[in-house]
Amino acid sequence: MSKKSIVVIGKKKSANARAVVQKGTGIVTINSMPVEKWGTYYERTLVKEPLNVIGKAIDQLDIEINVFGGGSVGQAVAGRVALARGVVKFTNDDKLKKALLSYDDKILSGDSRQKEPCKPNDSSARSKRQKSYR
Repeated sequence: MSKKSIVVIGKKKSANARAVVQKGTGIVTINSMPVEKWGTYYERTLVKEPLNVIGKAIDQLDIEINVFGGGSVGQAVAGRVALARGVVKFTNDDKLKKALLSYDDKILSGDSRQKEPCKPNDSSARSKRQKSYR
């Protein structure tokens, strides 16, 4: 008999995260590292936010997150979204979903904003060429 597992994704800009949630002992890993050793303090805090809201229900789940692409903070936010989505989908608990949404309304949906593309013959998206009168 195989274990029930759920695979969900989270995105932020060009960073992607894939979370695999299954029954276990409460181990959370990011790129095969424990969450306590991954990234900087700020990035770990971002990823652990859903864990603080969820509470004791996380002790019965193993979560494995793979993040790739983008920058370090984008990866942390993508991992946060994937973790929250995975736990909500695995438990099918409406109270948990409402608790997460009341904590932060972007924790399950992510942030869909993207970098504005550069315009032709300009160096960046909004900058214009200087006008010369001579």
